[in-house]
Amino acid sequence: AGLHVSLISGFIYFCVARFWRLSSYLCLRFPAPKVAALASMSGAIFYAALAGFAIPTQRAIIMIVSFMLCQFMNRHTLPGQSLALALIIVLIWDPLAVFSPGFWLSFAAVSMIAYGMSGRVQLGGLFKKWMRLQMVVSVGVLPFTVLLFQQASIIGLVANFIAVPWVGHIVVPISLLATFNIGIQQDVAHALYQLAAECMDVLWIVIHFLMKLPFSEFSQAIPNPWIFILVLIGVLVALSPSAWPSRWIGIFCLLPIGFYPFPKPLHGETWFHLLDVGQGLSAVIQTENHVLVFDTGPKFGPEFNAGDAVVIPFLHHYGIQEIDTVVLSHGDSDHSGGFQSIQKQFPIHRVLTSVPKKFSGTNIYACEQGQQWWWDGIYFEMLYPSFDLPNNKMGNNRSCVLKITIGKNSILLPGDIERTAEQVLVDRVSKQLASTILVAPHHGSKTSSSYGFVLNVKPRYVLFSVGYRNHFHFPNRDIVARYERVGTRMYQTDETGALTFKLTKEEFLREPERYRRQK
Repeated sequence: AGLHVSLISGFIYFCVARFWRLSSYLCLRFPAPKVAALASMSGAIFYAALAGFAIPTQRAIIMIVSFMLCQFMNRHTLPGQSLALALIIVLIWDPLAVFSPGFWLSFAAVSMIAYGMSGRVQLGGLFKKWMRLQMVVSVGVLPFTVLLFQQASIIGLVANFIAVPWVGHIVVPISLLATFNIGIQQDVAHALYQLAAECMDVLWIVIHFLMKLPFSEFSQAIPNPWIFILVLIGVLVALSPSAWPSRWIGIFCLLPIGFYPFPKPLHGETWFHLLDVGQGLSAVIQTENHVLVFDTGPKFGPEFNAGDAVVIPFLHHYGIQEIDTVVLSHGDSDHSGGFQSIQKQFPIHRVLTSVPKKFSGTNIYACEQGQQWWWDGIYFEMLYPSFDLPNNKMGNNRSCVLKITIGKNSILLPGDIERTAEQVLVDRVSKQLASTILVAPHHGSKTSSSYGFVLNVKPRYVLFSVGYRNHFHFPNRDIVARYERVGTRMYQTDETGALTFKLTKEEFLREPERYRRQK
């Protein structure tokens, strides 16, 4: 990590300067600060080489070299000037660094340290300085962590107070000592590596305990850029020198993080969001006081799913704290892969699915034709599957089909049903199929959107939730032509990003908000 590069560099600078000053002969020929600066830069580059020149270490090297070169060249610079020089060099070296959260957090942390620690009267002993440093970093980067990750750690100050010295002064030195002994005494190196690993295991027990505390973090979005500016001003005022008058007022600038009134639909209105989750499906339906999530997007592997990457950040962005109902249309991973992540993050009052045995948890029920409920003047009805259908060997054709009616407008969510299920719907509930908005069955596959089904629904808008250049080639060209023949307007999430319709009881329907047009 960049922190460890800085620790090694600072340690080398201190040791070289200290021992160089013991010799008057050396000091008369080469000033100790210049020699220490060269040694510090060399040590930082060597350590970064051992770490494989990872991106964080590259930024750390550039920042260290920028600061040390100013000292070596006898340039008296303010911390802000040296930081600006480092920023320019980093951007020249890697212009795309601005897209990395680590870039913003690195410079934010260093800037806050320079602001909160320099130009102050004596701060007292080493312990007091260390505590203030941790407090400055924890509070200083708060606006950036909430902006970038929609969450902030409450126990971060305690965790850093334990983890930073433990890793920096115990684990890293032992690991470096083991590395230097690889070519000399392999048994010693192996024992040292084992010791470093055991030290990390001890630290992980503590960190894991802190993570599991119910108040360890809070999740909150910053949907308005003015809130970020206000919070940043509040942090700067709160971290100002003690002589600054009424700096406690800065605390009030932090209040919008927790008390911002997020917009939501009025009574009788519905906001329908079709999220861009790649090749999969997830939609969020908001009424005045309720939230329904229809499918949760795909899972791409053990470490990445659309629930963590798309759905949860979206829910935080709209200030949603709990979910009334989750509908998992069927068990395929591209529709239910993000459920476990969402289940861990949000309280869910009810889950409806065509495969209830596949999911663990309480309040999980089978979706069946005839289920209906009202939320804030909005009517929800499950049109399919019916109880007399077989429970197995139906796959896509057993997907939950949900219809939402908002006055003269309606939304039909058919999951991945194919022609067999579409024909059942046409035969049994044909009069209930007509809808304003249709999320295309099975992403626009040629096995779905049969002509009879399309004629009965006759949507004004059809939405294809598809991945960019997906290998299935969805939506199928023949299916697109079929919808064109009935005068339907079409949108694809791979082209538009997320889509948002704001529906009222009136027949008039505005064009959807397209995420990529907004950004």
